[in-house]
Amino acid sequence: MHRTKVRVVEDALDANNTIARANRDDFDRESVAVVNLMSAPGAGKTTLLERALGELDGVRAGVLEGDVQGSLDADRLAHLHVPVVQL
Repeated sequence: MHRTKVRVVEDALDANNTIARANRDDFDRESVAVVNLMSAPGAGKTTLLERALGELDGVRAGVLEGDVQGSLDADRLAHLHVPVVQL
């Protein structure tokens, strides 16, 4: 088997890190607390959001839903009356 070594000389996530840093700066400037939930499909992220958002009486909250499979999770959160944006 032939093997080739490739030397990576720059961060493959450099552009992503730049955008993430700008987002963090914007959130900090506006005093917005942000939680990023990521895990495998079926792990319980939407259930956790449903329960947590249901307990946040009087706290302004919103959800940015990044489900590439569709809007099922975003639709599931609609009854909580918080803004949900499907990305």
